[in-house]
Amino acid sequence: MSTNSLKILQTTYPGSVLLSIKQSALSLSKETQTLRNELSAKTITLKTIKQGNRRLIHIEELARYIDSLAARAVGGKKRGRPRNVPGFNVGGATK
Repeated sequence: MSTNSLKILQTTYPGSVLLSIKQSALSLSKETQTLRNELSAKTITLKTIKQGNRRLIHIEELARYIDSLAARAVGGKKRGRPRNVPGFNVGGATK
């Protein structure tokens, strides 16, 4: 697996295969405690590895998650109020 996200992470953390929660949170632009809370509540789909007292994330797993976020952002449903579409009358109202 060789994605752009993986290349960026490998450049940022050369020689690292496992990243700490702090490093992973920094890569995701989140606070460390926010990532810990999301992992605990299982609202984020990242597999972690417990090594002694530390929780670590494999660099490929983090890259896969970042890529899935990018894919969702491109094809996801837009939030908020729908915009006006020219030529489309709602309820038959005329202007």
